[in-house]
Amino acid sequence: MNSEMGFTNVAVSLRAPRATVVIPNDRRWPYFARRALEFLSQTRGGARGTILPLGPIGANPAVIRLLRRYDPDHLLPLMASLTDIEEIQPGVQSLLVDGKPVPPMKRLDFIRGAEEHAPHLKPLLSEEQVSDARRELNTFVDDDGHARIYAVHPLQTPDPLLSLASPIGGAVNFETGHPLLDLAIGLHRGIAASPTKVQRLTQGDLTRFQVSSAIVPADRAFPTPQLPTPADATVAGLREITTGFHRDRGRLVVLGRTADDFALALAWGHFAGPVVWLPVTRSQTTWLADFGRALDMARRYGSAPIRVTSVSLSITRCDALMSALRATGRLGSVGEPEPWVYVDPFALDPTARTDLRLDERWDQRFALPSSRDEAGANSMATRFPLMRPVDGSGHDHWLVDVVADSAPILSFAGFPIERLLAPEQDRWETLVRA
Repeated sequence: MNSEMGFTNVAVSLRAPRATVVIPNDRRWPYFARRALEFLSQTRGGARGTILPLGPIGANPAVIRLLRRYDPDHLLPLMASLTDIEEIQPGVQSLLVDGKPVPPMKRLDFIRGAEEHAPHLKPLLSEEQVSDARRELNTFVDDDGHARIYAVHPLQTPDPLLSLASPIGGAVNFETGHPLLDLAIGLHRGIAASPTKVQRLTQGDLTRFQVSSAIVPADRAFPTPQLPTPADATVAGLREITTGFHRDRGRLVVLGRTADDFALALAWGHFAGPVVWLPVTRSQTTWLADFGRALDMARRYGSAPIRVTSVSLSITRCDALMSALRATGRLGSVGEPEPWVYVDPFALDPTARTDLRLDERWDQRFALPSSRDEAGANSMATRFPLMRPVDGSGHDHWLVDVVADSAPILSFAGFPIERLLAPEQDRWETLVRA
């Protein structure tokens, strides 16, 4: 059976190991989520990595449900360095030099110096917790029966299994002075462990306009500052193949300030569609107008209403927060119906994306069909015929049948030809995820 599906813009398709970093879900979670983003921002394919918070009773079911669709290859429990522990709980570690305690004001610098070349790492989660999470997510197991679980840290020597790539020069971090807003920015841009530059709101390097545009990116309507992002290096693990967002996709806004809200937004944004995480409350009036304006500009470039969800907040509290955004006069017009609809987190279904798999042998190359008009401009097809498998295997996947134009496949949108063609299959690549 043949069918055809339309796309609006060609995006990246994931052909690198899909990694999920596991962090503790306690009061320290914003710190460890930042560390996880730092790790992913220097990881091959990390631009599509996700984060799973684990509490005493495991992971949130709504987050697990969505991550099962993401189908992670590797589960990566985050470790903590001595520097991390000192930053979170100053003085909790015994630190003696020549039998004498290091003065409190010098402890952090001393520990950083001691870990400059080799961090001293300790686990944050028990083996039982991580094993339970692996079973819930059905993480891949190698041929020898060993699960793909590897402890990680931004300062740890890259594991060759993950094909880590060192960050390229020019990575710029944005910092607001608010840990949760920094994570909301990092959800889209990544966070560099060793940035070449830091732009701070408190020092006037950033404006509220720039911060809100980084948290609520809206492409042409509200562009983010054109600066290198910490996640730029991670595209080494991605291949530009044949996928894009469906027409008239609405934007998902995740409200709430918990680790589970953040994890849900990160997962949705990396493999399902446009997302915004707003870790604000109605009392943070100084930010409401900025975010309301950014959301309004973003929605006006799409025909679908904003969809709102939250793991931690009820529908009543979500509506109250969105109404507070609207009350600023920036979100929607007077007399206009509410420009948002609430969606239960358990009803989120990324059906507007398509899973594409090459055949089980992985012996094909396939590329983006391209054509050239009379003026010599190169263009790329955004409609692809999809053919259901006919081998009777019962595998839940599509086979992709693409026919290139007679014109050669040239560079498109700044991508060189070698990145338009899928390279030889790597043993750790498993699925072309649209």
